[in-house]
Amino acid sequence: MIDSEIRKLAAQEPDHRLDRLERDVWARLALRERTAASRLLVLQMALFVVAVGASATAGYQRARPNHASELSVFSPRSPLNASVLLTGTEP
Repeated sequence: MIDSEIRKLAAQEPDHRLDRLERDVWARLALRERTAASRLLVLQMALFVVAVGASATAGYQRARPNHASELSVFSPRSPLNASVLLTGTEP
């Protein structure tokens, strides 16, 4: 059974020209390398955007002004502050 199939294949003309085989192989490899390089670049850019976004979010959260719990002379939340006394709002 396998012998008859081998004989049929041997009798057929090749479907690809063998004189250009190596050139075609190298062209396909070069295309795959370019595709892989572009995918890697896209992945690196996405990772960079995520890292910058996470850093900005973390920096914003840590840099938010903390409200002082103590009442100092220049505290805007002092109950005897002039603006509080004039508007009647509580701190």
